[in-house]
Amino acid sequence: MNNASNITLTGTASKIVNQSQANTFANFASNETPGSFTLAGGRTFTTVGNFTDAGVLHVSTDSTFTVAANHSYTETGNTTTVDGTLAVSGSGTIDINAGSVFGSGGTFSGDLVSVERSTSETRSRKLAS
Repeated sequence: MNNASNITLTGTASKIVNQSQANTFANFASNETPGSFTLAGGRTFTTVGNFTDAGVLHVSTDSTFTVAANHSYTETGNTTTVDGTLAVSGSGTIDINAGSVFGSGGTFSGDLVSVERSTSETRSRKLAS
C-alpha cells in the first residue's frame, strides 16, 4: 500500500480499517510525495517489509516506527522527523539517500547509512535534545 495523503495515528489503539474491519496499513510500504504519516501518543507501527519515504514521516515522542526484521527504511526525499524511535533489525538498514532528518531526543536503532554524507554509523543513535 502507498500513501500520498496526510495520515496521523494517535494512541496505542488507533487504526484505520477497511469495510471488512481489516487493517488498512497491513501492507504499507511507501509514503509518497506529498504524503505525510505521523505516529503519536505512544503509537507503535511495524511494517511487513521494506519501507520507502519520499513524503513526510514523523515519529512523535513515545512512539515507535519499526521496519520488519531484515528489511530497510529508505528516505528518498522530503523529511523524516524522529522524536521517538525509528528501528530496524537484523540485516536491515536506515538509509538516508536524500531529504532531511530532524528530531529532538529521538533514537535510530539499527544500522544507519547516510549517502549524502558518505558515512556509515552502526547501532543505536540518539538525536540531540
